[in-house]
Amino acid sequence: MRSKRDRASFGPRLLYALQMAVVPPLRDDERRDEVRKAKSYTFGDFTILCEPGAANRASVSRVAEALGLIHDVHPRLFRRIRHDLTHFYIRRGAGAQYWSRLRICVLEAGRVARGPAHEIALDIVHEAMHARLINAGVSWVPASFERVERRCVKEQISFCKRLSEHGYSVGERVSWYEQRLEQPIVTRTALRARRLRERDARKADGLD
Repeated sequence: MRSKRDRASFGPRLLYALQMAVVPPLRDDERRDEVRKAKSYTFGDFTILCEPGAANRASVSRVAEALGLIHDVHPRLFRRIRHDLTHFYIRRGAGAQYWSRLRICVLEAGRVARGPAHEIALDIVHEAMHARLINAGVSWVPASFERVERRCVKEQISFCKRLSEHGYSVGERVSWYEQRLEQPIVTRTALRARRLRERDARKADGLD
């Protein structure tokens, strides 16, 4: 017989299981439909997609420049990214993310437009670590959110050290990442704030 504590936690677990069975497939269908409308460009082994009205050939050039920077600064990491992550999608949103079921790294159109290349590269490095962990069998579930996100931030710090060796001024960026690691990264407040930013970004020009 379950304890009172087990019974109290059973409801939320069941609700989450039902949500995971229903929500992701519907969301993935929406994302596939969205991606089909994107314009596609090829850069070496990579495919770079642009959301209509949000990104263009200039955006593609910036992402290509960022990938080239990763290649120059950290060739071994570039080879890993080429293995784990070959599709990029530039769209309006609330920041970079990895759509695991579609195997696509999403980059925020505004951030790509503003550059510079090393900032875009840092976003790619973060999302590429998400892809690598998922490919290694680390499930993206609530219990692992914090651990995975911290690993991705540490990868960004490591890449910053490489950038510094090549003359890039990234001291403030490293300090910001280290401050993130001093406190919980994945919180309900943070997740809610991101959802609101995403909603507002997607409402621009009637995209949603």
